[in-house]
Amino acid sequence: MKPLMNFHIRQQAITIGQNISNLFLRLILISGVILLFIIIYLYLIPTNLEVALISKVTSYNPPYSVTLKEFKLDRKATFSFKKEKYYEFKEGLKDTIAFIGHELRNFKVKEKDKKDMNISAGYIIKSNIRNSLVAFADFLTIRIYTTSDQQKVAIGPKNFIQFLDQKHKVLRWSQYIFKAAELYNLDPALIAAVIEQESGGNPNAISPAGAIGLMQLMPSTARGLGVNPYDPEQNIIGGAKYLAIQYKRFGDLQLALAAYNAGPGNVYNNNYLYISETQNYLRNVPRLMEKYRGIFAQAKVLAKEKKGDHSAD
Repeated sequence: MKPLMNFHIRQQAITIGQNISNLFLRLILISGVILLFIIIYLYLIPTNLEVALISKVTSYNPPYSVTLKEFKLDRKATFSFKKEKYYEFKEGLKDTIAFIGHELRNFKVKEKDKKDMNISAGYIIKSNIRNSLVAFADFLTIRIYTTSDQQKVAIGPKNFIQFLDQKHKVLRWSQYIFKAAELYNLDPALIAAVIEQESGGNPNAISPAGAIGLMQLMPSTARGLGVNPYDPEQNIIGGAKYLAIQYKRFGDLQLALAAYNAGPGNVYNNNYLYISETQNYLRNVPRLMEKYRGIFAQAKVLAKEKKGDHSAD
């Protein structure tokens, strides 16, 4: 009787093992198909099809999009915004796949290299996917309108309204921006650009990770720099100092900006190349720098003209 029971138990174990093996093979097959579709989408979809998709989404008015009567839809700006968000979404997925490949190729990482990482591999993947999904949600839901005074406004669900140009919020801190630029021999346009990118000029901004204020200093970084991150002047000076330290360390503005955003460890190990937030950061900050260079140059010209007028009087 006992050998018969053992036979039945063995048969059941074999059946369960086969079922698990079949399930595992199916999961591999499904994952492979999904991965194939992702690769086709990311690398093989023709540009003209993508442009057609962006145009279609641009013309779609979300049912929850509520706007004021004096706001006028700017189709050209909406198309540009959605195009930017679409490619942010796509590049974020590409960065994630590239990073996973990078990690698999460098699986045996020395303990020293692991300690030098500012953020873990898991965090990078999770952050990339989250940022990609946020960009995709913006692509689907946000439209750009022009106000009666010709300012561009992004409008989305849940009463989301945000002015696209944040310069008025940044320029009110010009006194501290120029002071920090002089202290650390930096371009004031660079500091202004980082402020807009980091906090939009909001001295009370707190990131999900706990970064504080205008240039988004982490509490530990602020302590190391000897500044109070809740004081706008000290925050800007501390942020400029930290940026100058990274510039001196790497000798390159792009790498300094990458270190400011992702941490120096992720520049040393090249992980910054696969962090979508950092890649967006490196695209946006130089563009914002040019904007503020133009603003500061214009202000300088106006100041000279005003001085000349007073001298003539």
